[in-house]
Amino acid sequence: MPPWLATAFGTTTAFFSGAIEVILLLFLLLATGDLFARKLIRITPGRDDKAEARKIIDDVAENASPAAGGAWRPSCWSSCRTSARC
Repeated sequence: MPPWLATAFGTTTAFFSGAIEVILLLFLLLATGDLFARKLIRITPGRDDKAEARKIIDDVAENASPAAGGAWRPSCWSSCRTSARC
């Protein structure tokens, strides 16, 4: 096999395996809904840090999809904000 062909196949394989990995991780992150956000807030150390993390998540949620009018919201975010678990 010529070296240029081996390089082309190796590069193509690395590209597609990386793309599949990113797509899989994105799917799993989206499938968890607001669980990631709740756990992120739960592990932040201080009360002020938790409030800042909530503000950042709210800002991202408002600006995540300008085409959709910022309609993206984690499914249980309102219950998480009032819950003592977060």
